[in-house]
Amino acid sequence: MAVSTVAGTAGTQPASLSASEIQTLKKNVATQASGLQSLESDFVQLKRLEFVDNAIKSVGKLYFKAPHHIRWEYTSPFSYYVIFDDTRMFVNDGGNTKNVNLASNALLRDINGLLAGTVQGDAIFDDKRFDIAYHRVEGSYRTTFTPKEKALARYIKQIEMTFDPSSYLVTRIKIVEPSLDHTEITFSAQKRNTRIPDEKFLAR
Repeated sequence: MAVSTVAGTAGTQPASLSASEIQTLKKNVATQASGLQSLESDFVQLKRLEFVDNAIKSVGKLYFKAPHHIRWEYTSPFSYYVIFDDTRMFVNDGGNTKNVNLASNALLRDINGLLAGTVQGDAIFDDKRFDIAYHRVEGSYRTTFTPKEKALARYIKQIEMTFDPSSYLVTRIKIVEPSLDHTEITFSAQKRNTRIPDEKFLAR
């Protein structure tokens, strides 16, 4: 089963952004990110494997609290959650817990940075680490990131991020692995700057 990594979708012709449009997009995303103190969002995650016909579907909620607290809470088909901050990753899977120091794990530290970029989109516009292509697709902005670093490229072939043209929040992220397996996460019901209890980010 072939998997396409082209920025557009079937029947859609992506239009490349001009240099001025790219700068405007970056500016608007940065403005949105600078005012973002918290974010709550529903998400649907589809994991597509090269030799499996049906995608593996998971559903849950994302919580973010500035400056860098993130909680991915999966509710279906299994209940578990993953918490990231700038120093650690904590997993609670049905009472089985795991605590990882990100300072000692470069790969997880990079992944944490990428996940933070799904919330604070401006942080990921790093042309020293990525070749970045900018397109307009079906009225939204889509950026495609190809890692320049060999260490990261061993795990990630390409990342696509789609931004809402009004809120400049990320509405979709797609991470393609070198095997062409890929994970696609679509966000909905996004709520900016709502009160999120600190307990959501406690490792327990």
